[in-house]
Amino acid sequence: LNELAAAINDDASYASTLTTALATKLPLAGGTLTGNLVVNAIVDADNFKINNAQGSDGQVFTSTGSGVAWEDAAGATVSSSAPSSPAEGDLWFNSSASTVSDIQTKSMAVYNGTAWAQMSPSFSATGGTITTAGGYTMHAFTSSGTFTVTGSGEVEYLVIGGGGAGGGQHGGGGGAGGYRTATGFSVTAGHYTVTVGAGAAAQGAATSPNNGSNGSNSVFATITSLGGGGGQGWNPGSQSTGKSGGSGGGSSLNATGGAGTSGQGNAGGSSSSSTTFPNGGAGGGGSGSVGEDSRNLARAGNGGSGTASSITGSSVTRAGGGGGGSHHPHAIGTGGSGGAGNGGLGNSGPGLDATANTGSGGGGSGSNGQVSGAGGSGIVILRYVA
Repeated sequence: LNELAAAINDDASYASTLTTALATKLPLAGGTLTGNLVVNAIVDADNFKINNAQGSDGQVFTSTGSGVAWEDAAGATVSSSAPSSPAEGDLWFNSSASTVSDIQTKSMAVYNGTAWAQMSPSFSATGGTITTAGGYTMHAFTSSGTFTVTGSGEVEYLVIGGGGAGGGQHGGGGGAGGYRTATGFSVTAGHYTVTVGAGAAAQGAATSPNNGSNGSNSVFATITSLGGGGGQGWNPGSQSTGKSGGSGGGSSLNATGGAGTSGQGNAGGSSSSSTTFPNGGAGGGGSGSVGEDSRNLARAGNGGSGTASSITGSSVTRAGGGGGGSHHPHAIGTGGSGGAGNGGLGNSGPGLDATANTGSGGGGSGSNGQVSGAGGSGIVILRYVA
């Protein structure tokens, strides 16, 4: 073939013999070359271009009755964004892919009826509780573990820290753990440690000072969601400011709530020793809103709302703030949406615990002698196209 190509360089008349030579001397897998092969340019003795052109992104090399050419793959769309209203079986080549990583993870996809599934290379992972729905694979970690990746690709994540405990003796509600979620997080082959933050333990009835503790952080790769701030208990000797965290804890006895962390949660509510409601607990901050102040209310403050996510295929609300504990005979504060604990009632009510694996805050306790509510443990959920 090298000699033939060299001869063609010297005499273009030899081009007419090339089709016959290839068809008879170089059989292809599964059959022989058919159709016409047209050589418009010789590059060198070892390489030549067909039809003097290279294919564009998403095109395939085809042989037809009138020659060979680069053509768009049947049914494939070449674009920088996914086609709208696709049908099952449609192909899409992402023309925005420009790096090796892009080409490996986003070059060609097929619509499986629900979502665009990458065709190559293979991407898989282990770790946590694995489920599939809507064209996605989900890994839910309700306790610490390892996310092990084969290949490379992108994942969507939801990382929630452990919730803070409520304060004792008509204390403020615990703040929710930090709430972080995003798509397009790149992962490569290897092992990723996943830490699921514990919720803060309940505040003991006889403990002094009776401030709630912060929850623990949850971590995936470079993503850290802080534990929620503890709610503050009634302390006649000092202002009982709520603790800072992913979301801040609610306060008690004429003090301000704890600060939340930007991009993760909101502040806890503030309290006052007003004649309307003396010494009442404020609500803990939630991922969706601040904790409610107990100032000028005839009840304790409600916890801030949680945030809904459909990362598992159905909408679930998590990371709400705990409700404040009441001062007899006033009404309790209720926990924010997302599994937070209610505050305790007056002389007879303990604060309620938050639901496990929601990262929500526990409720503040009622009067002295009652325990506060524990914070809910956090959770880490990862998903990718199945």
